[in-house]
Amino acid sequence: MIRLIDYFLEMVAILNYQVVAYLNETFNIYDDKKLHFIVIGIFGILMFFVLKPLFNYLSKKDLVISITFIYVITLLIVISFAIEIGQYITGSGAMDLKDIGAGLFGFLCIFLFYVSVYYTYKYFKDNKNASK
Repeated sequence: MIRLIDYFLEMVAILNYQVVAYLNETFNIYDDKKLHFIVIGIFGILMFFVLKPLFNYLSKKDLVISITFIYVITLLIVISFAIEIGQYITGSGAMDLKDIGAGLFGFLCIFLFYVSVYYTYKYFKDNKNASK
C-alpha cells in the first residue's frame, strides 16, 4: 500500500511539475493563486462533465441511494482529511492516513448494513403488494 501511495504521489508531482511548467511558459503565470484558479477550475469542470452523465443515468434508474452514497463518501473524505490536517497543525494527534481509511471503512460497513436492510424490506413490501 505504501508503494502505491508513493507511486501515486510521484505521478502527481511529475504531472504537477509538467502542468506548472506548461502554464508558466504559455501564460506567464507565476502567481500561485492564478495557477490554482486555472488548474482546479479545469479539473473541476472536467469532473463535472464526467459525473453529470453518471448521475443522470443513476437518477433515471431510481438509484438515489447510489447518488447519495457518492456525495456522502466525497464529503467524508474531505472532512476526514480536514480532521487529520487539524490534528497535525494543532499537535492534538498524528496525521495518519490509516485513521482516514478506518473511518471510511466504518461508514462503508454501516452503509452496507443499511442497504441490505433497506432492500430486504423493499423486497418483502413489493412481494406483499404484488400478491394482493
